[in-house]
Amino acid sequence: MNKHDDSLADLFTEDVDIFFPKFGTARGKAALARFGERIGRQLRSLEHEIDGLVFAGDRIAVEGKEQGATNDGLS
Repeated sequence: MNKHDDSLADLFTEDVDIFFPKFGTARGKAALARFGERIGRQLRSLEHEIDGLVFAGDRIAVEGKEQGATNDGLS
């Protein structure tokens, strides 16, 4: 999450849950912001190919494949 654009956080509720491979889970808007800062520091590039969205009541999940490179050149 871009720390300079707080409007992105408005898309989420306070009880947001996030899971990202190699980074683990986070819960809540503050944790989501920390996750965004961490991933932003560690990744040089990231592409997300969305296979689909899953809706269940008031919840949504984004499923897909990611690829990218870390700042130290790992894929």
